[in-house]
Amino acid sequence: MKKNRLYTLLQSHKKIGIALFWAIAIFFGCFCFPFVNLTKILSDTQKQISIINLFLCLVAYTEVGLLSGYIFDKKKMGSVLLINVAHIIAGMICRYFLEFGEVSNTYNFTFPNMAIHIAAISCICICGCLHAKKQIENKEE
Repeated sequence: MKKNRLYTLLQSHKKIGIALFWAIAIFFGCFCFPFVNLTKILSDTQKQISIINLFLCLVAYTEVGLLSGYIFDKKKMGSVLLINVAHIIAGMICRYFLEFGEVSNTYNFTFPNMAIHIAAISCICICGCLHAKKQIENKEE
């Protein structure tokens, strides 16, 4: 069977693929945090924006998970999980410094927000990674 074009491209240009993965993952880590804010009471308009943000985060991190599955196809899931947690935390650090000195850091960077964000996004990325690895295995048969 014909292999996935993105997988083939990423395997042939491994270093560029890894650099692109980190850039995309940290970008989404910066701008999607927190995907759910547990510490701030939201107005109706803010709730609508929060729902849109939640949907975009789900889509974005599923794609990041797919990329990690295509790039790190030979690695064990524990290693991929550590890579995912690393890019999530790197994105959160970028977000912190982007909003340094603003009030939003006081209600965004709370323990519940950070813990749920890291746990949920890691799960979403792992699901995307597992889907990518399943696609790779199915194409090779």
